[in-house]
Amino acid sequence: MADEAGANPNDAHKKGGDALSLADTFVNFQNDFIDAVEDAATAAAEEGIKKCYPDYGEKYSVQMSKIEDHGKKLSGNVQAGAAETAHTDFCAKDGYQPATDSLLSRRINKKTDPYDG
Repeated sequence: MADEAGANPNDAHKKGGDALSLADTFVNFQNDFIDAVEDAATAAAEEGIKKCYPDYGEKYSVQMSKIEDHGKKLSGNVQAGAAETAHTDFCAKDGYQPATDSLLSRRINKKTDPYDG
């Protein structure tokens, strides 16, 4: 429902698994980038252009390593968030009391005119 806050721990954990699958494609991303830059330098037609590729590869290969690390951390963070959500739900389940019409005059997050009450 669009008018509620929260998360489904099972769905979130699955999304973390999806992120892990994506992160697996980042393995050796830095080395693959360096190989691609070397291939591009080899294919470059002009010597003046060829000499620029090693500097470019060196400058941005560090960023590729960071992308690889971010991908690995993303899946762990999503799955940890799912576990925390499940834990919070479990701990709060006995003290939860749903809102009733006598407690609230409107549904939470429902957009209303402030003068309607």
